[in-house]
Amino acid sequence: MKPMTRWNGLLLLLWILPTGSCLAQAKASISNVRIQRDGIRYQILYDLDNATRLDSVYVSAESLQKGALPVRSMQGNVGLGQTSGRNKTIIWDVTSDADVEGDSVTVTIGVVPSVRAAYIGGGPANALISAVLPGIGNIFVQPRHKVGLRPLVTAAYAGLLIYGLNRRAESNRQYALYKDERLQQADLAQPLYDKANAANRLYLVAARTAALIWAVDVTATLLRGLRNDSQRRRLSSSVSWHLTARTPLIGLRYCW
Repeated sequence: MKPMTRWNGLLLLLWILPTGSCLAQAKASISNVRIQRDGIRYQILYDLDNATRLDSVYVSAESLQKGALPVRSMQGNVGLGQTSGRNKTIIWDVTSDADVEGDSVTVTIGVVPSVRAAYIGGGPANALISAVLPGIGNIFVQPRHKVGLRPLVTAAYAGLLIYGLNRRAESNRQYALYKDERLQQADLAQPLYDKANAANRLYLVAARTAALIWAVDVTATLLRGLRNDSQRRRLSSSVSWHLTARTPLIGLRYCW
């Protein structure tokens, strides 16, 4: 790791976006912003007030020499779903995104309410719910968790399983009777075998249909969840750059 002096006076300008200047209805606000250096990474600490899970905290960066910088390595309390609290932390490994040796960097941190985020469903983790109860997990990836006819998927899946297991038990019972030597000697075994075979075929049809419903629902829930996450990332990105360009900024300067 290079010593601090090799940064040649890197200036990191931290700008705080006043949330009421562009969106009159916004109530969430950021305050008490601090920057700390932890090795080659930076910690951006802030307090967040009056926020809901529909508010989005965003960060953008721009250097004097290279213009807009990627912020892919930023982790922590950034993006959608942030709630109010003290000492929220964002970690930025600057060197993994760009070479800013000896450069001056402006970092913008802001919070805006995202009305459209309310219409985006949950993420791909809901596929785990569908893996247990098909149809239920798919509800959580729908806009506003719309229920619709999805409980019928759960009912159909459960009904097919119960029916299939019942037919399997009946098939086993009839086959056990068929194996009875006394019935075979009396030429009464063949009808029992036919009944066991018919019950087994019904069991296979029910089980395979239930498996198909399970696979389709889990796959659909996973794909919809992935698409929802992609929409959230695009929404967060578009909001941050759009507002940064139009909104007056108030700045604090930090020097190393």
